[in-house]
Amino acid sequence: MQNLAALLGPAQIIDLKAKTPKAAIQELVKALPGPGSTLQKLMATTALAREAAMSTGIGNGLAVPHARIEKLSRFYMALGRSEAGIDFGAPDGRKANLVVLVVT
Repeated sequence: MQNLAALLGPAQIIDLKAKTPKAAIQELVKALPGPGSTLQKLMATTALAREAAMSTGIGNGLAVPHARIEKLSRFYMALGRSEAGIDFGAPDGRKANLVVLVVT
């Protein structure tokens, strides 16, 4: 079992330039350490497909886009901050200022 500090180091905490959920997910995937470009592409595609199926905006300025990839050897996580906020379709209508990408 990995602890949070092992999953979310300083390099995975970024200030997002994105204005859309798609761009935010792509930025966050690029911040993940270790996966090669092929795995990063799969992570982004899978997280975007999940987002298209159902919004991951939770509310109170938080969104948690996520993806599950079979036979992935570890968990990945990245945190993005957006001062302007990104519309992830949260039930309360608020834009997300914190976006946490989780790939398992």
